[in-house]
Amino acid sequence: MDNLVSVIIPIYNVEKYLSECLNSVIQQTYKNLEIILIDDGSTDSSSDIAKEFVLQDKRIKLFMQENGGQSKARNFGIQQAQGDFLIFVDSDDYIQNFHIEELMDVIKENEHLKVVMCKFTKETTDLTAKKSNDYSIFSNSFVKMINYLYKSSYPAMSPTCKLYCRELFKEVYFHEGIIYEDGLFAYEILDQITEIGLLNSKSYYYRTAENSTLTSKISVKNFDVLKKNELLKEFFIKKYPEEMDHFYQKALNLNDSIAVKCIQDRGDLAKSLLKKIYSQNKLYSKNNFPRKLLYSNSLFYKTFLYAMSTIYSESKTGEDTMLKKIIGKVVK
Repeated sequence: MDNLVSVIIPIYNVEKYLSECLNSVIQQTYKNLEIILIDDGSTDSSSDIAKEFVLQDKRIKLFMQENGGQSKARNFGIQQAQGDFLIFVDSDDYIQNFHIEELMDVIKENEHLKVVMCKFTKETTDLTAKKSNDYSIFSNSFVKMINYLYKSSYPAMSPTCKLYCRELFKEVYFHEGIIYEDGLFAYEILDQITEIGLLNSKSYYYRTAENSTLTSKISVKNFDVLKKNELLKEFFIKKYPEEMDHFYQKALNLNDSIAVKCIQDRGDLAKSLLKKIYSQNKLYSKNNFPRKLLYSNSLFYKTFLYAMSTIYSESKTGEDTMLKKIIGKVVK
């Protein structure tokens, strides 16, 4: 019998998209599924829609909790999961009907793998039309693997688009109470493996919602990036002290991408966050001469950010990852 796969779907105020998401999951060609829905205190009709699907498909389990954030909902889903493998799907996205099957096929052919990753798209016309068996296996050290994935077209830091072996979650969890938690989670998962399956298939549709962290105006939550950086810094000090340059480079790139959005926002919160990012960047760039020079003067830094904002706007990609790549190329 096929291995049981647990599909974990946090839900919060997604009445507009939830049916499309859940239909895409229950219609999977891979049938041995446990579908775990966690309603995170929705105030719209999302929970009612979820309840209707519970009546339609006995594989679906619905749990209700007070609003505690996406990380808390995902962690609860992990605790409830009985599957040999886990998959995360965001409730405003959807997957092609062969998504889980094609990921599991890679595992069946390579039983030693603990993680298989595919690609995503934001364009419905760009979705892979049929199941793919076009994959490769990348094997390397922790930092080299991360650098490779960062430069690739695969969503390295997202928990979605991946099939995980259950044993990876013995000590790894999503950090609750902050946004930008995906990056922390990804590093902690990749720390446990030396190779990863890379499936060349865009079978995951990623929707950029209006209230997305990446598209909305600067809010108090965006200040969490500073906390996230400090948590990841502690991880590197403990596990990979010889690779601190890697941490600082990635943290500075992330900070600068958010600083560009602060420049675009121009509100009081954005100005306050920009000051804090500038202070953290000065601290993180002490041993990096090019970056240290960039943060030596706040006016010079703002000029750089305005330039990056113009380049980003003209690129018309709408992708946060593109902004970080632009910054990474301009400032090494």
